[in-house]
Parts: sequence; structure tokens; C-alpha cells
Amino acid sequence: MCSDSERRRDRRLDLSLDVEFTPRKYYGSSLPCTGRTCNVSAGGVYLESPAAGSVTSGMDLVLTIALPHRSEGASEPLALHCEGKVVRVIKLPGPDDERFGVAVQFNNRPNIEVQSLTDSWDFD
Repeated sequence: MCSDSERRRDRRLDLSLDVEFTPRKYYGSSLPCTGRTCNVSAGGVYLESPAAGSVTSGMDLVLTIALPHRSEGASEPLALHCEGKVVRVIKLPGPDDERFGVAVQFNNRPNIEVQSLTDSWDFD
């Protein structure tokens, strides 16, 4: 369950989308982490992930956010590709597994690209 209430500069849309993110210093040399967005705006994204324990405030991330198919029968999904800086990381309460909330401020406007996304993403 995503929740994050505070004053914001940009209007956020409550969207639960698959996201893949990698710390910038490891981009291209490590496996990306996965999670789900809770909300997205022109200025940033708030996401939740069980794999974000090594992510820290101030860290630069490379993100790919899967967008819903724009039309039935579309062959390739669209994705937002962007870079941002981690503003906040919080450990979320939960009985068994560790989950983290991560707030990311985009460095620039995300690019929308046609992209095949990793088939092995597991977003349970």
C-alpha cells in the first residue's frame, strides 16, 4: 500500500506501475532493482521496493518506468526512461519482508521510449 502525504511542487498522479532502477554508479554493471510506483509527477516519483535497502538519500538513480499499453494489440510497451536523485528512503512497516519507500526527484524530464522490458521482473 502506497502512502506519502506532504506538500509538493508538482501534481502527482496515483499510478502503480512497474519500475526498474539502478544506482547511477553501477548502471550497466549490475542487475537493476525492481519495484512499483505509488505516484508519479513531472518532477519525480515515489516508489516501493523490497530491493531498495542499499539505496540511500543523495544517490543518483537511472529509472525505467513501464507504461500501460497505449492501444490493444500494441507490440512493444512504452517506458519512461529517466535519471533522478534519491530525496528520501524509508523502511516501511510490515510483518515479514523488508520493503522500502523511495522518493526520487527527476534530474530532467523523463524520455518516453518504446522499449522491451525485462521479462523476469517480479513485482509481488
